[in-house]
Amino acid sequence: MSCEQISRRGNRLTFEPYAFVELHSDGQNLIRGWLDRASALTSEDQVFERFIFAWVAFNAWAECVVPDSKSDHDYLRSLAETPEVAKAFESRVDSRLLKTFAAAWPIFRAQEVVRRSLVSTSKSREERREVLLAKKVEHEPSCWSTHSGKPPSDWRHTLYALYRVRCNLFHGQKSFHIENDRNIVNRASAVLLPAVDALVRVG
Repeated sequence: MSCEQISRRGNRLTFEPYAFVELHSDGQNLIRGWLDRASALTSEDQVFERFIFAWVAFNAWAECVVPDSKSDHDYLRSLAETPEVAKAFESRVDSRLLKTFAAAWPIFRAQEVVRRSLVSTSKSREERREVLLAKKVEHEPSCWSTHSGKPPSDWRHTLYALYRVRCNLFHGQKSFHIENDRNIVNRASAVLLPAVDALVRVG
């Protein structure tokens, strides 16, 4: 899938940034509380929980500022194409952390990998990637091959990669005991936390 096809995944809904600012203080505090919980989880064995709480905060903020969204994909399409959000992301996320996360792309759909028993953990990361790409396993950024394995690590591509990490975690297909999974989630958290902080705390 090309970048142009990504941008046409569906109609872009209206982004209403002031909806969060105007949200009742109890709602704002609840969302910021989830982000605080994520930030407080600093030990290595809490990396999955750190990502989950940060995503919950992001999801709640996103559904607030894209009020017409009926699904995750609705608000993803809108936010991926919103310059104000991209600017906030770029101003807050350390480029070194972003490059570290991008080096783990593409992020494959873990449920499909497990269901089809496609990859042995004895293989190297590069070997696993080639097998999964050859088998056309769903992945993000979906335009990985279009960019010859080097998609830009901008807001749009990063957002969809983060969402794939989210789906893998929320559907229970990540294991703390698998080093590769832990590393990917740790890299994703390092990008997600400052991005959500910029959006939620600044509004």
